[in-house]
Amino acid sequence: MLIVKSTTVFLKRFYDLNGEQIGTLTIAPWVGGARNGRLNLGHDDVAKLELTGRTYRLEYEVSNLRSFGENDIRYFLMDGTTVLATAAAYHHDNKRKWDLEIDSRSFELVNRSSWHRLRFALMQDNAQVGEIQETTRLLAVTRTYEVRAPGSFDPVIQAFLYHLAAVRTNAS
Repeated sequence: MLIVKSTTVFLKRFYDLNGEQIGTLTIAPWVGGARNGRLNLGHDDVAKLELTGRTYRLEYEVSNLRSFGENDIRYFLMDGTTVLATAAAYHHDNKRKWDLEIDSRSFELVNRSSWHRLRFALMQDNAQVGEIQETTRLLAVTRTYEVRAPGSFDPVIQAFLYHLAAVRTNAS
């Protein structure tokens, strides 16, 4: 299990079960350009994940361009030039879920959020195998989340799952 604490929109801290910080996710305060975008603003990194002594990048692409943000989106978890995981959200699904590919296995990250509580279910073959849920206490300054995923998912993949849930719901 991975614990995520967020005090700002731009910085998330990751903790293990012992309460020790094991990494951070830094989201750029500027608009990052899509990998396949025609307009390059000079900043192509959407987010930088520093975990277990290594640095990873989270990149995205946009496809099926439409107006008013009704585009399909695909995120990539990158280790240098190697793609570790991908996730796609499609407009026709109302972007309520992510189609994931991790280690050549297919998963879905499905939004099950309710009023003021972020919650996503990680599904494989129509069975829930994990979840992301907000555990923030009432009136807390720091928002707290728990990522429960299969044992084969290392903390880097779990952090990627959290980022997808937060991006989809605009949660900080």
